[in-house]
Amino acid sequence: MDPAQTGEFSSEFWKEIPDDILEELYDQLSVPSSGDMQMSDVDPAGASQQQQQQQQQQMMQQQQQQQQRQQQQQMTRLFQGSSFSGVSMDQSADFSWPGVLQHSTPNAETLKARSVLSELANLEVVQQVQIDKLRQLQFQVLGSPQESAVAGLQQQMAQLNGQIQEEQKQLLHLCRSFVLEPAELSVARQLAQKLQIQLQHLEILHLELQQAARGEPLGVAMLVLESQPIPQVIFKGKVIEDEYTVRLVLGTRMDVRSVSNVKAALISEEKVWKLAEPLENDSCALDVYNRVGTFSQIKVKVSSRMTPIFLKFGVQVVTSEAPTPVTVQSHPSFPIIAITNESQWCEAQAKLLINDTFAGQSAIPWPQFANGLHHHFLKATRQDAAKPNRTLTPEEFSYIHQKFFRGQAEVTSQQADEFWRWFGQITQTLRFKRHINFLWFSGLIYGLITKNQCNMALANQEVGTFMMRFSESYPGLFAIAYVSEDPADRVKHYLVKPDDTGSQKTLPDFLRDKPQFQHIYQLDIYTGQLHRYPKDTVFHNFYSKTKRLNSEDNGYVLL
Repeated sequence: MDPAQTGEFSSEFWKEIPDDILEELYDQLSVPSSGDMQMSDVDPAGASQQQQQQQQQQMMQQQQQQQQRQQQQQMTRLFQGSSFSGVSMDQSADFSWPGVLQHSTPNAETLKARSVLSELANLEVVQQVQIDKLRQLQFQVLGSPQESAVAGLQQQMAQLNGQIQEEQKQLLHLCRSFVLEPAELSVARQLAQKLQIQLQHLEILHLELQQAARGEPLGVAMLVLESQPIPQVIFKGKVIEDEYTVRLVLGTRMDVRSVSNVKAALISEEKVWKLAEPLENDSCALDVYNRVGTFSQIKVKVSSRMTPIFLKFGVQVVTSEAPTPVTVQSHPSFPIIAITNESQWCEAQAKLLINDTFAGQSAIPWPQFANGLHHHFLKATRQDAAKPNRTLTPEEFSYIHQKFFRGQAEVTSQQADEFWRWFGQITQTLRFKRHINFLWFSGLIYGLITKNQCNMALANQEVGTFMMRFSESYPGLFAIAYVSEDPADRVKHYLVKPDDTGSQKTLPDFLRDKPQFQHIYQLDIYTGQLHRYPKDTVFHNFYSKTKRLNSEDNGYVLL
């Protein structure tokens, strides 16, 4: 196996390192490190130097051989042909698969995606071990730098860097080839962030080696954004619901004397904020041992006026080499848009969705758009992608693909924008309208279904049976299909108009007042079956508490 593929150290590289360094290194790699800056010494009592060296060399060789065998098996299985064959989830001991909805039965594409993601996740774990070992080795080598040893480290970093970039390409290929289930979608997004973070760790080590090669004082640091939410729309003056976690990563030989609190800043390419402090809760202390800080209550106090803005984090570091504080900053976060009222949400979310999924391209494969849409939809409906309440089903994606994109292999940004004008209003209704989110989660609102499919579902049902769907013609409104007494037009369709409901009258209140609607045809989201229930049994908890006028008791008729 080529070292460039495995990321392991070649035998020639080890030979170039002086024996005294190797001897100490073998001792220390066999036990856990005591910290980022140094390693514990191991010196077994009573053993001769020659015996120690032989035992340590054997241990090192066995460890290398085992890791090489594991990676060779992983790399040969990964993306074998077009079948994406690989280990099943039951065979993967290193990776725990998140839970999925009870009713989901994995299809062939899902199994392929899980296999590939499992392989990539296992590789990411192995690579993190390799990066940790590189840190330990670099600490030793820079203690008495020699040109051959430094060159060897640079070579191994380049090989590992290339391997991670190749995995990023494979991950992108997966997301461009398959419409993923939510669990796989969540894993893919997290894995993409982890691989990017590994590249940043390698960048720190590489920069430190460059300093050593130039004979400069060793002092490299980076603030890594370890976790953050996907691009999202927030409200001015409201706390951001998600956490941001940062970690201060140091070069192996950087001697830190003190570290300030981490400070968050709001940045934009187009704006200068009128407020001196546009953020609230914008500071946090780093954990002393892990150098990790978490922001959980950031509040944006300004409107971005439909323009994407970013968070950037910075910290002041004082070292023994430079008593003057040095500012260490993170890369910008994923974009956010801060709005002032609900009416701006749909337009703002469209910008973030298209920027995130298309990334400047004019057209992308349908699966790539579907995956991006699903992730933003789950976020907009306040669901955890790893354990969602209700997702968009393969049938609903097929409905969207055929109706709005004519089943094309590629989707243009213009098509996506036109589609969002309809689907965005639905998503906004689910996010903000009273009771609607729960009614959809529970299957009382069927959701995406055509008028003809409603006709077929209700064809043999009793008079008064009804089901609710999203209107195909009027974005954000509901259509109610119900069985009438008219033999010529048995299944009728009623559009719930904006003035049918309001702040004092919810959708359940509207249904209560209409005698045409007696039994709701509810979707079981776990089985896909439809079940018929009396409407008052299902909706009574949602009815307003105001006194209801019964006009029939006073001789009046209902319209």
